[in-house]
Amino acid sequence: ISYKDLAADFIESENKAIIADIEKENEELVRLGKPLKNIPQYVSRVQLTEEAIEAAKAEMRAELIAEGKPEKVVDERIMPGKIARWIEDNCQLDKTHALLSQTYVMDDSMTVEEAIKACDESIELVEYVRFELGDGIEKKEEDFAAEVAAQMSQIKKVERWIVKTIQRVQLYFLIQK
Repeated sequence: ISYKDLAADFIESENKAIIADIEKENEELVRLGKPLKNIPQYVSRVQLTEEAIEAAKAEMRAELIAEGKPEKVVDERIMPGKIARWIEDNCQLDKTHALLSQTYVMDDSMTVEEAIKACDESIELVEYVRFELGDGIEKKEEDFAAEVAAQMSQIKKVERWIVKTIQRVQLYFLIQK
């Protein structure tokens, strides 16, 4: 339900897999001459310690100041957005495997957890059922040859009806003469 429920060994294995996927995508982006995706250092909020966030803040702040941005603008306007984006980029596993961290479908500016809290602070999600697109839909399996045979029998019935109708019409006109 929450990113806190993810097992440490699962997070570590997924960390490697996500990085490998992004590196593969970046190879294709290089070939196409498009901008590359950032490779995250972490994949879950569980891995983000205060020290890691502070180190990222210091690195970003130093980069922005080196670019010549005024310190006041960097601290008040740029850093909050950059840190929020950095945290989002470093929580990819949470968005795919933890329900509360996923984007809320009805308003993509908030997570499921934020949407629940906006409804009522006292709501606590303890269990849920996950449905995949198409789950529960039974596909009717039909034999193609049997389907064609059924259609052919329908065609034969229609042909017999047409022949009988033509015969009746001819008989009607013979009687009229």
